[in-house]
Amino acid sequence: MNDGRTNILGSSDKAYTVSCSTPTGRQNNVIVKTGVTRINGGNVEGSSVPLPDIYLKVVRGGDPRVDPATTLVVGESAAIVVSYKDTGNWDILVTNCFAHSGTELGRVHLTDSDGCPVNQQLIEEFHKNAAYDGHGDTYVYAIFRSFKFPDKDNVYFECNVNICKDKCNPPRCDEEDRTRRKRSAGDDNRLDTVNVYRGLKVTLPGEAAVAKNSGLNYPHERRRDLHCVTKSTLAVATTVMILLLMTIVSVAFYLVMRRRYRSRGERSSLEMMEIKPVAHLHSTN
Repeated sequence: MNDGRTNILGSSDKAYTVSCSTPTGRQNNVIVKTGVTRINGGNVEGSSVPLPDIYLKVVRGGDPRVDPATTLVVGESAAIVVSYKDTGNWDILVTNCFAHSGTELGRVHLTDSDGCPVNQQLIEEFHKNAAYDGHGDTYVYAIFRSFKFPDKDNVYFECNVNICKDKCNPPRCDEEDRTRRKRSAGDDNRLDTVNVYRGLKVTLPGEAAVAKNSGLNYPHERRRDLHCVTKSTLAVATTVMILLLMTIVSVAFYLVMRRRYRSRGERSSLEMMEIKPVAHLHSTN
């Protein structure tokens, strides 16, 4: 402590550094009142710890480390993966996941507010595997069988993610544990909730092969040698083709009729030439 008589710090004195971290991601000022004589309280500059960035992807198979898929086939094994940089300060709980077709008409609830599957025939429980965080990336994932909506190619997956300080209460999906959890719902360390989503195309078995055989790169790639024709251009081209066909038919009809009339004229001339001699011989008798 500072010697009040000399106003200096010696080897027998002690100095204290006070620091605070706030988990809300905002800068705060902390008012310090030491209650010790000869030390005046003051404002301490607060240091904030930012909340982690949360990402969602859908992968083919069950390995959450692979790149996100852009297409799936109905019935194919896949996984919804939620990831974040693990610094040791945070934990996450994935809740209220659902799938939809981009409209409110097609919407399937996958997990509830506790993070438990609504229908285990569609999706399994979310798992967290410590073996996958070698680079600071932590993965929470749930495996499901791919599905699609009728007359829709796109399927969107959307989840709420609770961010907790240190640890979130783990999901308990059997009925007894869920009842106990609801009674103590206020004891979790949740600080924030974020919404994440991802969309991709899902096809029926055989659709990709048909598209490939027909020369189309299904579903995201387009061949450079394919040309699109607008409806107005198609209508003009059809009209021109009809007029051209009518002209050809008219010319052909004209040529046929002209040839037919010419043939009749030649036959009439021959008949007249044959009749005249006969008439002359009859008059001389």
